[in-house]
Amino acid sequence: MFDKNLWLFLVVMTSINGVVWYFRSKKYIKANPELKQGYNRLIRGFFIYCNLPWLLIAIFRHAGLIQNSFDLAKPHNYQTGVIIWHIVVSFLVIAGTYWIFSLKGAEILCSHPGLFENTFNNKNNITVEIIKKFWLVVVLSAFIVELTLWV
Repeated sequence: MFDKNLWLFLVVMTSINGVVWYFRSKKYIKANPELKQGYNRLIRGFFIYCNLPWLLIAIFRHAGLIQNSFDLAKPHNYQTGVIIWHIVVSFLVIAGTYWIFSLKGAEILCSHPGLFENTFNNKNNITVEIIKKFWLVVVLSAFIVELTLWV
């Protein structure tokens, strides 16, 4: 049962994070209304791009392209849905890297405070360098996971 609805659980959890971003942005928009459009674009992008892999799981399950969510951990079995899912996730990582480094995504995130504030002390001490280094860890982790799954 859980496996059948794993995608829904992941969409809900991702969306909760998006809603938290939305409510955190309110106080910053109130202080500086010029940030509203940027927050709206960031939050909309978060909802779309971060939920895409989970929605693909639902579509592929419904279409019979994957039998269960655990198939995603076995790309070497060459199921069509699994291969497409790994390509899409890899593309999202590449697109995210391009956005962070080439399209000044790190700077955009830093200019919109509150999205990455420390939940424990409400300090917004995130810098461009921290975002870029964190993203490199994400990319390296994704690469290692992909490599491990394919070998």
